[in-house]
Amino acid sequence: MCGRPGPCNGSKPRHELALTGAPDGLRAAAEAAGVRIATTAVHTERAWLEQITHLAAVKAVVPEVAQIFDLADAAQAHRLIETGHVQGKVVLRA
Repeated sequence: MCGRPGPCNGSKPRHELALTGAPDGLRAAAEAAGVRIATTAVHTERAWLEQITHLAAVKAVVPEVAQIFDLADAAQAHRLIETGHVQGKVVLRA
């Protein structure tokens, strides 16, 4: 580590943005500004949600939880995520 954000090898820093439901045309504008966009599709159809709910209820789909933090420890959770070595979800509870 060199003590500053971004790459320490002299290369240009990478900027990334993750969006759900990004508007059309945003990807080209972001790429022109040197920002990579990762998008996620979200299904909201009732039948699909009922199927996923059932699979979760019977434990056919189980998310991997790396660690659970109290909301007061959100900064610590964020630092863990920033390490880039988390396998699973980091959960905040109220």
